[in-house]
Amino acid sequence: MVEVDTPDAVIDVLKTAGSRCVGIDGINGSGKSTLAKAIAAKFNCRVFCLDDYLEREKGGFLEFIDYNRLKADVSNEKSYVIEGVCLLEALDRAYLRIDALVYVKRRHLGLWADERDLDLNESLEDFLEGERRLTAMVTDGREEGLNLGLYEAIIRYHYKIRPQNSAHVVYFRDEQA
Repeated sequence: MVEVDTPDAVIDVLKTAGSRCVGIDGINGSGKSTLAKAIAAKFNCRVFCLDDYLEREKGGFLEFIDYNRLKADVSNEKSYVIEGVCLLEALDRAYLRIDALVYVKRRHLGLWADERDLDLNESLEDFLEGERRLTAMVTDGREEGLNLGLYEAIIRYHYKIRPQNSAHVVYFRDEQA
């Protein structure tokens, strides 16, 4: 694993490795789309975003991606960048492969901003129950606040897959203070 802190450094690592099919993973809002566009511009290839294949307003994520359409679109390309949350699980479901995985970590004040949520050292179910209790307090106990939705899917994915540990490149993107 190589850790870098600029998009150009990510591109240099991928070029050196000869990567042609690149996946970009990370939490929502981490900067995956921006990085994907920069890489695709340098590699002169298309970007595929999992969100573009998502059937919206269904209350879930992985189970509502059109994997057949995604596979058909990506299979026509010799080189591509594909980005999205829970990427490795989505690629597995679509029977797609990548040469390199880039994981984007938001960094704030020198620390991984999402580490508390995405690199759990405690019981997954205990953590999620605590998050549900916090959500219930914020929403005054309204039922809709108890469904963690995409947030829970991302936490479960990270707990199971640990993409931040298996990435070829980890890109630390500094947040503005």
